[in-house]
Amino acid sequence: MSSVLPSFAAVQRRQRVHAAVRELLAEQGFRISMDAVAARAGCSKQTLYAQFGSKQALLRSMIDEHLDLTTVRLEADPATGSVSLRATLPNPDRKLLPGAFVTLRATLGQQNNAFLIPQGAIQRDTQGAYAMVVGQDGKVVRKLVDAGQAVGANWLITSGLAAGDQVVVDGLQKVREGAPAKPVPAGAKPAQPGAAAGQKPAAEGAKPEGKAE
Repeated sequence: MSSVLPSFAAVQRRQRVHAAVRELLAEQGFRISMDAVAARAGCSKQTLYAQFGSKQALLRSMIDEHLDLTTVRLEADPATGSVSLRATLPNPDRKLLPGAFVTLRATLGQQNNAFLIPQGAIQRDTQGAYAMVVGQDGKVVRKLVDAGQAVGANWLITSGLAAGDQVVVDGLQKVREGAPAKPVPAGAKPAQPGAAAGQKPAAEGAKPEGKAE
């Protein structure tokens, strides 16, 4: 039986597609579409199907480079949002025993221009999620944000904030849009009440986190 080696162009395209999938997985999770992959990788959807066959086969081709998968169902459970995988792993020292539970951490990609903001700093109304930010002029401004994914006690903000923004993380009931505020690092001891007459209210904040008193 003879085998045909993939062309150099096919190998390069495979690398571009895998890179595109990693980016999209970080941005959208497993709900990515082949149209999005094709657009990000700079090729046609027909070319993707010709090379990989299906979305599931494409995702599996990425994981197969690192694990020997015996069973894979790369569809998110709508009830839990989880994805089930079964793989064969090297276990030369017999540290893994039958029935044992382990925690597996897998890096699906790196997302740039995103921020982890404490959940308490993100508010919602009829317009959507938003954060209160101390602007460069020392006044509080409201910024609409995309907070679609929770990471621990934080929201992953993928749009609406920029590096250097000072987000109010506490005392939100005391701040008003357009009102002056003096930002201080989160966790710093606030000034004592009445320390200075006419002083602007303190807003504790790091970059991009903050707290308003």
